[in-house]
Amino acid sequence: MKAKVQEQDKLFAGLQGENRILAENNKEISAKLEQAMVQAGSGKKQLKSSENEPERKLTRWQHFKAIFTGRM
Repeated sequence: MKAKVQEQDKLFAGLQGENRILAENNKEISAKLEQAMVQAGSGKKQLKSSENEPERKLTRWQHFKAIFTGRM
């Protein structure tokens, strides 16, 4: 009986160790996700600001050049 209790205690201790490792991994992944969300938010702000910029008025010559160079 004592052997079974000791075996269960060892198993329990092993599971607690795995649980700690998984909790640490979860914290790391959560921090990375939060950082990615912040970066995505700043990218979204940049996109919105570029959308709000007024369009440039091009001359006929600039339009003609843009056809051949692929740049506006």
